[in-house]
Amino acid sequence: MMLLLLLLHAAAAKIRGVQVLAVGTKPSLGGPLQTPAAQKAQDKDIKYIKKKKPRQALAHDAARWFGSRGYVVDDVGVNTQTVGDDELVVLSARVLPCGPIRLRAANGTHVRTKPGTVARALGLRKGQPFRWDPTRLAALIREDGGLFRAEATRARASVEDGVVALDLTVAEPSYRTITPELDVDADRARVFLRVQDRNLLGLGCEGEVEASCTRRKEAPELAASLAHRGLNGRGWSARLKPLGLKSLSTQFDGRRANTLVDVEEVQDGAISSLTLAKRRFGSAWRLQLGQRSRLGPFGKVGLALKRGPFETYASVGRGKPLQERGLAAPRLYEHVGKDRKDALADEFDGGLIGARVEVDRSVRDGFLSVFADACAAKDWGAERVTDAAYGVSASYSLLRVDVTKRLFGGKARPAVTLRLADGVGGVRCP
Repeated sequence: MMLLLLLLHAAAAKIRGVQVLAVGTKPSLGGPLQTPAAQKAQDKDIKYIKKKKPRQALAHDAARWFGSRGYVVDDVGVNTQTVGDDELVVLSARVLPCGPIRLRAANGTHVRTKPGTVARALGLRKGQPFRWDPTRLAALIREDGGLFRAEATRARASVEDGVVALDLTVAEPSYRTITPELDVDADRARVFLRVQDRNLLGLGCEGEVEASCTRRKEAPELAASLAHRGLNGRGWSARLKPLGLKSLSTQFDGRRANTLVDVEEVQDGAISSLTLAKRRFGSAWRLQLGQRSRLGPFGKVGLALKRGPFETYASVGRGKPLQERGLAAPRLYEHVGKDRKDALADEFDGGLIGARVEVDRSVRDGFLSVFADACAAKDWGAERVTDAAYGVSASYSLLRVDVTKRLFGGKARPAVTLRLADGVGGVRCP
């Protein structure tokens, strides 16, 4: 009697859905299959999938389903799963793991980049399921900071001994640059030299050594930095300054906030600080806590909002930190060049509020920027202080000129910067 009921159930069972499922992947990978072959199997008798042609069509669609998501599979199996009084067709497949990654230069020379560096950038790990992501390759060959040239990069994946091998033909740009610079302002003249390697030891990290000296009897300064940034925008950086006023700075970019740890030598001792900061489109905030020798602890929180050319900012703190580039913290926008010639540069211990407007324009092959800045600050236990400044900055080719003027005292402060080589297309190491 029981056997008869089973036979009747099998005869009456209908196919109510087709689903794909990867075998041996964590987390599980799969989902419903919505192809013409799968829709044709709907409501058919369970015996339908035992036919050779429907099975081949479903297996082919399952392989294409995985392939559209970047996976390579083999051994697609067609099985059924009982769901109530009906049957669910399950197309199971084994996702092939990642195998070797081989790099070859398009011009036949040696490839400096390590295969492991490319594997991390593409999100691949040997022995783990192979998944091809075109957006990761696009980040590797982007013009602004990519490891390879887009026009000569070719990728080919093949199955070898049950794994997916990836062969990349690449053309590497020149990673090393040397940038000499002469910086003259109202206080001093400085000769500056930067040596940069965007692919240090083929690991995809950016290394930089900076040296500078002035015409005065000041000790020369030397700084070395190392940085790495992932495709998601997060990364880390470290900067060491062993000559001059010594310092060590580290930064870790997080999803919610960036963390900065700084230890710096100053004229009357040393200062250490921990900073949490985040900059978004149109807003920024920063929280800083630290300790300065002889002056004790300090803390400060700042907020800035920007809409078009207008920016408002406010901050409040207790205890004097290091002298900053400008009373306002944090700044949302850096002026032309890496070294901002800001007119408002004073220590403060209290509250501050201010506003700023800045207009930038490209003029033929040059760049022109005009800004005005005003703020009011009040130190704890002191009178209120107001200040304002305006300035203009112009750059053309390798030359940049800044002129700033404080309204409440102080003369106009011109500054001229001459880069003897461009950082992108200038003097290059062999």
